[in-house]
Amino acid sequence: MITRKFPQFEDKEIQISLFTNVQNTPEIRSHMASGDPNYNYAFVNAATIVSLEHLLAATYRAINDHSTGKPRTRNLHSEIVFCLSPNNNIMDSLKRFGTSDESETFYAVKVVDEDEEDKDKYLRFLHQTIKGDELDVSEEIIKAYTIDAVVKKNYKINPSDVSTIISTISLRGY
Repeated sequence: MITRKFPQFEDKEIQISLFTNVQNTPEIRSHMASGDPNYNYAFVNAATIVSLEHLLAATYRAINDHSTGKPRTRNLHSEIVFCLSPNNNIMDSLKRFGTSDESETFYAVKVVDEDEEDKDKYLRFLHQTIKGDELDVSEEIIKAYTIDAVVKKNYKINPSDVSTIISTISLRGY
């Protein structure tokens, strides 16, 4: 797991974990769909992410939209998945960038309030819940799980053009 903070949102800590060989994705998705508060994470299909900057840009946009009262989804973590999308269709973005029952490799992103006493409980929950292997999050590993054809299909551009993808996330809706 890695953690990050944005200077504009010092009261938030972003926790990003990467899991592979996950065997119980349908169970996880079922809990998410039922609104189980324990599963309040952004579960993002690893094939769709080209860099850490890409994932952080969507996270920043989601936190910003929530802090200014402009969210388009029901919670901050689904907003992260939505913000990855180049279009404004919520269901399409969840389908393209979220997990499916067949997903074996995905990111779990959690935005935690800085004043929370036990921030490690979220990682413990993931380790107890996800039947798979956690990997380090690094640019090399991110690129190893990116599927160029999926990125091309989602963004209609070359996956190596990260700046265009980031701009798409930042400017969509403006």
